[in-house]
Amino acid sequence: MAERNYRPLDTSQHLSYISRSSMLSFLISVILFSGTASADPESDIWKPVTKTRTDFDLQNSPLNIKTTSQIGSNKEMEVRFRSAESDVTGGLKLKMENPLKYRLNECFDGYSTAALSNSQRDVSETIWRITVTSEPGIILHVNDVEILNIQLSDNVCKKKDWRNYWTKVPKRFQVTKLFDNDDLYHHPT
Repeated sequence: MAERNYRPLDTSQHLSYISRSSMLSFLISVILFSGTASADPESDIWKPVTKTRTDFDLQNSPLNIKTTSQIGSNKEMEVRFRSAESDVTGGLKLKMENPLKYRLNECFDGYSTAALSNSQRDVSETIWRITVTSEPGIILHVNDVEILNIQLSDNVCKKKDWRNYWTKVPKRFQVTKLFDNDDLYHHPT
């Protein structure tokens, strides 16, 4: 049998080409992806609102709901907040009356009013941004304008057991009433 002479293969040029090529592909992917990611709700994906319980960390990300209902239409929307175990942790109910009416579920019965400017009322599309705070509290923005910022307390909440609900961490939401069937929600990325 003839003896074969093997010489070591010089792979430095080949590996260098692969490394440069891989790095270039990686950088292009990062640039393309970072160009599409945004905190702007208009540029991210909106999903249809359903009445199912949806995983969503409301204390770390605000919930945005886009609607086309007008003030004065008398339509209602109710969003219930739930723990990871699906226990109720509070909720917000809105009535599209003039003026806008709201109720904080598990805090008080009846409705309070929230003032909206003419520019907030006379729009074809409204984005409601709901933030649940750990104090506990709730903040509501309408088209980027804060209209409610309520820190819950015994003075605000008339229900004696409100702390049993609002002090739990909301990890899900469930819309039990919709303004319109084409309402959308958005989770900022």
